[in-house]
Amino acid sequence: MTLDDTAGGEAMDDGRCRFPYRFEVINQGSAAAGAFVTRLRVNDEVIAEESSSGMIGDARTVISGEVTVAPGKQLIYVQIDDDRQVAEKDEKNNLRRIGMTVGCGA
Repeated sequence: MTLDDTAGGEAMDDGRCRFPYRFEVINQGSAAAGAFVTRLRVNDEVIAEESSSGMIGDARTVISGEVTVAPGKQLIYVQIDDDRQVAEKDEKNNLRRIGMTVGCGA
């Protein structure tokens, strides 16, 4: 998963910035994975949630959308299979933290 460390977005009326996100999820096993939920958070606030019906073994899928975040330095958490619906050999590879500076365009 990659995101730029500086994100510029559209200014919203509430002072937040809206910008797109996009990242790849990979099923590293040969077995199919069932349905799961991916959530993006800033602090404890869920800023995006995406449901997936599952993935075949060795598959890749792209998750994308838009979020609104306060400007300034932010730590965004991306949690794949946030509800732990899929039994996995390695549960530790489902979380990514991205530090970024968020700014709004004029």
